Amino acid sequence: PNLWIWSLVMAFSTVTYSAILFRYAQKRRAFRNISRGNSVDEIELYDRSRMSLALHGMCCFIWTGILVTYFASNAGHLVVPTSWTIFHDPAVTMIEECFMDLVAKILYMALIVEAHYAAFDEAKRANRRLAELKNTMSVVWENSSDTVAISVRKVSGNVTSMVSPSFF
Repeated sequence: PNLWIWSLVMAFSTVTYSAILFRYAQKRRAFRNISRGNSVDEIELYDRSRMSLALHGMCCFIWTGILVTYFASNAGHLVVPTSWTIFHDPAVTMIEECFMDLVAKILYMALIVEAHYAAFDEAKRANRRLAELKNTMSVVWENSSDTVAISVRKVSGNVTSMVSPSFF
């Protein structure tokens, strides 16, 4: 009876686990319809979506690897001959768990480092701040009842001046 219960629980667990694979396929199809965009916000949203999809894919890969190695180490000895000593060694479960833990940490760390550089990239942060400043200044520029004049001296020595629309 214990073998039947174990088999039933493992079958149920495998079926419920497969939902992550179907969800990944849905997210991947949805991501194909997203364009990179031109504005800083659109590019940032695209990059977040790309990294989220990469993390989801990595989870699918790692968890499937854990599932396969679990079955291989715990049930492999039942289907292979005794000449395959690796499957009959009691330490194989510990070896596969350590191996999958190491692989998971290496792959997740690569994604974490990429996400860190994307979130804290100084050039991207400066572009976001400049875009916010541009939006703020355009609102001030268009809606100011006072006359605003801005003059800029170029490297060539020429001076360019702009006067707000309220002047006219």
